[in-house]
Amino acid sequence: MRKTVTPLLKLSGQYVKYVDQYKYLGIVLNTELSDDKDIQRQPRYQYCAANKLRASFSRCSNLVKNIVFRSFCTLMYASQLWCNFKKSCMQRLCVAYNLMQSSIARCWLKKQRNVLLKQAQITPN
Repeated sequence: MRKTVTPLLKLSGQYVKYVDQYKYLGIVLNTELSDDKDIQRQPRYQYCAANKLRASFSRCSNLVKNIVFRSFCTLMYASQLWCNFKKSCMQRLCVAYNLMQSSIARCWLKKQRNVLLKQAQITPN
């Protein structure tokens, strides 16, 4: 087994602790330079937002539900920065998006479901 050397960095007279993963401005940074952890947190946030919207707007029309869904559940902070990820992580995100969308308003067309991912021009490696 190869021993890894952790860098020593001193800032204002104190050593900075070296970690394998760190959350900075809501983005998960890691030593592998992979976006998988950041992508994996998105469905959890989206499920939570969709459940809140479903409870709050249950009596509204499908048009209103669609507008609210697009406004609150399709915002993916820093998704434009994703470039190094596994195809399976992106597939799970797409499945979560589709499930949330159909749970809020069942009237959307299938081709409209991936509009956000197409607009962001996200393609898996």
